[in-house]
Amino acid sequence: YERAHLGVAKDLMAKKKYIAAITILEKSKEWPENIGVGKPYAPDERRQDYMLALALDKSGQSDKSKSLLKSITDYTLKTERKNTIDHLFGLLASKKLNNDNEGSLLNHLEQFIGKNDVKGQAALALFKNDVSSLEKIKAMGVVPDDVWKTVQWAVKN
Repeated sequence: YERAHLGVAKDLMAKKKYIAAITILEKSKEWPENIGVGKPYAPDERRQDYMLALALDKSGQSDKSKSLLKSITDYTLKTERKNTIDHLFGLLASKKLNNDNEGSLLNHLEQFIGKNDVKGQAALALFKNDVSSLEKIKAMGVVPDDVWKTVQWAVKN
């Protein structure tokens, strides 16, 4: 559900249909009863929020965009030990905010992301554009193709 909506939102943003993308991204955060067990206590919505922040900024809602970017960096700091590629969105959000803490967030994550934390290593490699590491990680198949496409899109935007 979430991934399908993210794909549609990426297509809409490519066509500069930011308001429509915002609607789709908001919908991607819903947890319809008929497709699961309900909304988790604190779901990781950094992927949706980062795309939403980009769409909000492009549609002239920069204050809302900055607020979302700040919440993404805050969430990243709170979940540094989590094995997830979504740490990339914290790094990208910090960069978009022109935050002086970008380097410190990167250093912080590098301290907590272990060698066996493949998804976290993928986030760092994507942010640093470490092509050789990315090829090795992608070959492991631990990150679904649609997620790879989304994170690579995010790095370019």
